[in-house]
Amino acid sequence: HNNIFYYWLCQKLSKQIKLIEIISNELLNQNLSQLIQQILPQIFPILIEKQDIITINSIEKYLNINKQYLGQKYLSKIISYLLIQKIDDNDNILHFFADNIINNEKNIYQIISEKPYSLIFQLIDYCGIADINQRKKNNKIINYKKLKKKY
Repeated sequence: HNNIFYYWLCQKLSKQIKLIEIISNELLNQNLSQLIQQILPQIFPILIEKQDIITINSIEKYLNINKQYLGQKYLSKIISYLLIQKIDDNDNILHFFADNIINNEKNIYQIISEKPYSLIFQLIDYCGIADINQRKKNNKIINYKKLKKKY
C-alpha cells in the first residue's frame, strides 16, 4: 500500500502541483505532515555530516547511498520538491524556503545552526496544515514575506 502511495505522490509531484494544493486535497487524510516530519530529520544529518550544499543532486545522491536507512527511493522526490522546487509565483512557502537556502548557497550545517528542524516543521505546518480552513476561505496561498516576519 505504501508503494502505491509513494508512486502516486511522485506522479503528483512530477506535474509540479504545489505543496499547498497537495496537502489541502487528498493528502490531508494521508498524514503527510507526519510523513514529512519523519523524512526531514533523516536527510539533514546526512547532509550535515558530509558538509554539503543542499541541491537536488546532493539530496538524491545521499538518499540513494542511504536507501536502506531511509526507505523508499521516492522520498528523494518528496524532499527535493519540499526543499528546492522553484515555483513561478512568489506567494509560496517553497519560494521563501528555497531562496533562503539555495540562492545564498549556504552550507547545510550553517542553515541547521541558524534555523533548527522545528522551523522547517513550522513552515510546512503553517503552510499546509494549521491554516487550512482559513486558506480554503481565502482561496489563496500564504504570502512568504508575512511568513518570514512571523518566524
